[in-house]
Amino acid sequence: MSRNTVTYLIAYDITDPKRLRRIHRFMRRRAIPLQYSVFIASLTPGRLDELLLGAGRLIDELHDDVRCYALPTVTEVLALGRPRRSQIRLSALLQSIRWATGVPSLRQKKPTLIFRRRRRKSR
Repeated sequence: MSRNTVTYLIAYDITDPKRLRRIHRFMRRRAIPLQYSVFIASLTPGRLDELLLGAGRLIDELHDDVRCYALPTVTEVLALGRPRRSQIRLSALLQSIRWATGVPSLRQKKPTLIFRRRRRKSR
């Protein structure tokens, strides 16, 4: 991974089903799906520009919305419900993010993603 690579959380809200399918296929080729319209990717500034230009060609800017959020070096994820396959694949596909069950990694140069599953309290 390049030193200027940043991990982004990418989300979209598309109103037209045809455009929705197109943008979903476009994103699946460039990022890892976390949920139906939420993706994660490690991108250089050039790759981020390419992604935004490509997505901009596919959407209607008056009705649709695509957002990219740069994630901090240490990111904590809290989740409810069943784990998605992409959460398991994420550690293998993104070299710059590491799944952990406890304390953040001491290596601060690479982003660390801490994943904890919340359990529901029994009644």
